[in-house]
Amino acid sequence: MVRLLVSRLLQSLVALWGVTVLIFFVTRASGDPALLLVPPQATDAEVAEVRKDLGLDESYVVQYAKFLEGAVRLDFGDSYRNRRPAMDLVKERMPATLQLAVGAFVFAIVVAVPVGVLSAVRQGGWFDRFGKAVALLGQAMPSFWLGLLLILFFSVRLKWLPTGGRDGWDSYLLPTVTLSSYLIAVLVRLIRSSMLEVLRSEYVKFARLRGLSEYSVVMKHAFKNAAIPIVTVAALLFAAFLTGAVVTETVFSWPGIGRLAVSSILARDFPVVQAIVLLSATIYITTNFLVDLAYLWIDPRIRFS
Repeated sequence: MVRLLVSRLLQSLVALWGVTVLIFFVTRASGDPALLLVPPQATDAEVAEVRKDLGLDESYVVQYAKFLEGAVRLDFGDSYRNRRPAMDLVKERMPATLQLAVGAFVFAIVVAVPVGVLSAVRQGGWFDRFGKAVALLGQAMPSFWLGLLLILFFSVRLKWLPTGGRDGWDSYLLPTVTLSSYLIAVLVRLIRSSMLEVLRSEYVKFARLRGLSEYSVVMKHAFKNAAIPIVTVAALLFAAFLTGAVVTETVFSWPGIGRLAVSSILARDFPVVQAIVLLSATIYITTNFLVDLAYLWIDPRIRFS
């Protein structure tokens, strides 16, 4: 087990280093940010002065070395546009994204787990058809379209909820439902299929023959053994929530890192983009590592494989 964890940790570090290389060169391939920071009538000398001030006149090797050194210390330099430390801008936006992500994730789990389990237990019934309809609609409907429909109905027509922003508890409802819709659909479908497979297994039949209650058979035996693919998908989608739900935050004018990433990419604000992408990659990689640990707890057989 120790060898497995060490191997996963080394793979994570290599993947994180690969992300630093990729994001460094991709951002610079997008264009010269100095051209966006000077007036249209600026001379070549003025553009060169701005590039020198930003450190963009140095070779890529020198720039990457400085970027990597700063990334280790979580120092990505100052934002080209705001003239403030890039990491400070990310930290300011992160609480909003975190609140939205946690709310959407909890809502998705509360809805998807009972719907998925009951759809499997009552296969072929009306509730099963309802669960499959929820999964189909949630995966087929784009989140931006769902968000606009919710705004049109609950904000414009009924005037019950605000159209956007982050003022008061009611401003959380529409973005939370919108962000969680895809996760609900994926989890309902995955839980149903996993549970159906496990419920047909011999040990579940044996548990019923022992006289265990249906709740004990379904939740303590079947659901735990069906949880491995569910944990993987849920954890990775939660990581996606944490790294900024760009579409949802844009539709509802939510002041999270998703909107910050979009505006920074359009402005070619390299330090902020690099900080957001590297933070996102770290969250994804850490989540994968924690999922591996969860596997060892859920299925002890993995420890000895």
